[in-house]
Amino acid sequence: MKRMVFSLIAPAIFFLGACTTDGGGDPIAEINEPCAGDGQVCSWDQGRVLKCMNGVLELLEDCSAQTKTCKEGACVADEELGGDCTGTGSACAGDKIVVCDGGKWTETSDCAAQGKECVEESDAAVCKDKPVLDDAKPDDTTEGTNPDDPGNEGTNPDDPGSETEPTDDDTSTASCGCDDPNGDEEGDGIPNSVEGCQDMDFDGIPNCLDNDSDADSLSDGQECPAQPCQNSDADTKPDFLDKDSDNDGLADIEEVGWGTDPYDKDSDGDNSDDLAEIVYGSDPKDENSTIPAGLFFVVLPYEAPEDVTRNLMFSTDFSNVDIAIQLDLSGSMEQEKANLQAEIQEKIIDGIPAKVPGLDVATGFVHFMDMVNGDMFVVDHMISQNADSVKNAVNNLPATSGGTEPHQEVLYQTATGAGLTGKFVEAGGMMTVNLNIPPADCTGQLGNIGGVCFRELALKIFIMITDEAFPQIDVTGSGNCGISGSASDGCWDVNAKGALTEDAINAMNGINAKFIGVDSGFSCSDVDENYNCIGTYTEQNAAKEDFMKVAEGTASLDGNGNPFLYHTASWDGSGMSDQIAEAVKQLTTYIEKDITTSAESDEQCDGISAADFIASAKPDKADPVDGYDSKDDSTFYKVKPSTQVYFDIHFHNDFCKNPLPDPVVYNARIRVLGEGAFLSSREVKIIVPGSQSE
Repeated sequence: MKRMVFSLIAPAIFFLGACTTDGGGDPIAEINEPCAGDGQVCSWDQGRVLKCMNGVLELLEDCSAQTKTCKEGACVADEELGGDCTGTGSACAGDKIVVCDGGKWTETSDCAAQGKECVEESDAAVCKDKPVLDDAKPDDTTEGTNPDDPGNEGTNPDDPGSETEPTDDDTSTASCGCDDPNGDEEGDGIPNSVEGCQDMDFDGIPNCLDNDSDADSLSDGQECPAQPCQNSDADTKPDFLDKDSDNDGLADIEEVGWGTDPYDKDSDGDNSDDLAEIVYGSDPKDENSTIPAGLFFVVLPYEAPEDVTRNLMFSTDFSNVDIAIQLDLSGSMEQEKANLQAEIQEKIIDGIPAKVPGLDVATGFVHFMDMVNGDMFVVDHMISQNADSVKNAVNNLPATSGGTEPHQEVLYQTATGAGLTGKFVEAGGMMTVNLNIPPADCTGQLGNIGGVCFRELALKIFIMITDEAFPQIDVTGSGNCGISGSASDGCWDVNAKGALTEDAINAMNGINAKFIGVDSGFSCSDVDENYNCIGTYTEQNAAKEDFMKVAEGTASLDGNGNPFLYHTASWDGSGMSDQIAEAVKQLTTYIEKDITTSAESDEQCDGISAADFIASAKPDKADPVDGYDSKDDSTFYKVKPSTQVYFDIHFHNDFCKNPLPDPVVYNARIRVLGEGAFLSSREVKIIVPGSQSE
């Protein structure tokens, strides 16, 4: 199909000179040709857009500088040979006719070789004769332009049917003193047709008569030593009309003062923009004086045509870890309670930070007893970085009691903090108990997630210590409730139910929590009449199967696919494994994780967060190169331990205009998250240039 070219709808424009095409088609114009109206047209070489202003055509936009062609009064990109296309139509690629063949533009004719030009007509691209410029000047005797000639119907300004707007002076090419398009009135080496009659610096002198059209203290001839004029930042204005030729946010006149290169945003080649170095305090002219590695400055002019991209590296090891210790205090835990209290403090609260130095570790503590005695989930201490305060809570636990431990509800409430108003029916339906757990209140706490107020960007680890299997429970009406049903420990009322194991796992996954299980159970071969052990203790693993289900359901596995499950060494609760701290180390440094980013800032511009300067973060590469499984436009998947990842960070400023003469600096952060937890970050300083550079 024929390509679609956008057309600028402009007011009517009428040409009063004698510049025509061979075929008598639309006029082909040049700068300073007389005109009426205020529309737009292409120059004779189709390299510029001209606009009728004050009775003459002036340069509006240089299409050639953008590698574009003027068509229908607008700069339009030509099709490129070999470029993608759809359909079967033809188009122009410069002066060549191309057709869409097999999804690619393919050349069929070279109009230039025939001394012609390529023109796109309504149904196809064709080769046509090039326009010829008629040097005749407009006067009252030119055929078709004399308003008094009866044969010129429709052109008389006084004729009600005339389509031409009246003008006071049909010979207004001298209106700015630059009659000859090829002349050079002020002798700066730039033709009048290039400079035009506009007044870029508003000093009352048109560009074609002004030796410094943009008032940057650099002469036009210095900024345009040859044709075509240089355009350092490839925008719509050549350097001699551009107050900030390299678009670095530092006006050319300021660069003259600093002694930096106004045509190179990094004058000393040290990979830091000149304005960024000035803001930081280093020397933009000395490659040995630069912004230190790890500090990132980005210059973002308002509505710059292109994004700024920085390739930043991030660590993928966890930085913040919150540990929730969940201790079973049912009746069977009486013998080991004292030793467990001591070893929790030594092996977990103190042992984990010692094992993983550099980690920001916080700890919380809960205990649980029985489904029916009211103490099924009790928070003794919210997540805290005050280890001594948590230890004090561990030392002040109540006596053990009860026998049907609510493990699933403990996991669920720790993860959600949702609270519970439920009914539990004991096995056989002998008793129905109303249960109430208040929702978590995280006011004034370190975080606001779950029942112990985890920090949002911390890796959350549950360590459950018990000597029993999870209770066999279900929901009334499921068919498993009753004397012969599999729910041997009881059932939740269907209208007021608590958590089952799958509910607990889903809740943990909702906050990306991980799990470590510690079994303290032992059996005795013989007891006396008071049930004191007089025989041999044997290690039991009653909780192992349930622990396995939770570990696998939350992907809490080491590099070999094994769960983090441990057992105390003695029946009295002593000998808690030192491997618990090692397990936390493995969870924080060795597990695979999905890596993504987020942006945040405490500052605003015009009511919009400075985080919005960060347009996107696209995964680029990793070190080692095989350190991840796959990636898309936002995420690295299954990143291996100790891998460093690189993101292309794209910055753009479409909302923050700085009205002040000096630059304004905004601070933003790019965070890298793994499994929802904070891994690492980069502080970025965004510089919005002052108004002098506009």
